[in-house]
Amino acid sequence: MKKCLSLVLLLLILTGVRCPTQKTTDNVAEVSSVQSETVSFTTSDGLNIAASYFPGPANAQNSVILVHMLAQNRHDWDSLAGKLRQGDFNVLSIDLRGHGQSDGQYQKFDNSDFAKMVFDVAAAVQFLKEKHPETTIKLIGASLGANVALNAAVIDPAVSGLVLLSPGLEYRSVTTEDAIEQYTSALLLVASQDDKASYLAARVLFDLVPESDHYKYLQTYKYAGHGTHMLTAVDDLDQVIIKFLKEN
Repeated sequence: MKKCLSLVLLLLILTGVRCPTQKTTDNVAEVSSVQSETVSFTTSDGLNIAASYFPGPANAQNSVILVHMLAQNRHDWDSLAGKLRQGDFNVLSIDLRGHGQSDGQYQKFDNSDFAKMVFDVAAAVQFLKEKHPETTIKLIGASLGANVALNAAVIDPAVSGLVLLSPGLEYRSVTTEDAIEQYTSALLLVASQDDKASYLAARVLFDLVPESDHYKYLQTYKYAGHGTHMLTAVDDLDQVIIKFLKEN
């Protein structure tokens, strides 16, 4: 019996047949490598921002910018970025200043440096406008990135929608209550009850959103954690986000 099994394995190797699991892993790696390219651009205050650009289909008319949490980087979004791309979006995930491959070290930042992160998002918007002049642009931010994304959206009319994962009323001096009162486009807030501070902040912000014709929604969970961690804790959160972006 052992000799027979050994002969079968040898034949499989010689004929180039692979185990299905191995093939699936290789395919995922191959697709990931062609989906994105590393790009960079300069902010209005002269910093270099690194990003991963996931171009959608040739006729893609919608774009999304992804803004990560404090002490993280753009690759936190890789899984969602791939799904957004498959959903016909152009996607740009950025390393905020002081993070990843972008200029600066966030550990040395003061409050004014964190406040200037809106320039990073503004530069990302400009990058997409140059590549896709007719595109719509929406932002997805997590934790600190949610606060930054909201403040960037308020000052840039090109942004037509927001998804905020675990926003706070204040992260590193980047506040949200004044900004949310000026925001009138489509909004999806997402928070988990086990992340008490962000959960309470999301409820406060939802109540402060001005009345408008645009969609606003608060999606809550019980035990989903904080920021981008919710994407792995909740099976269908990525689909909730994609549905919101497509319908708004």
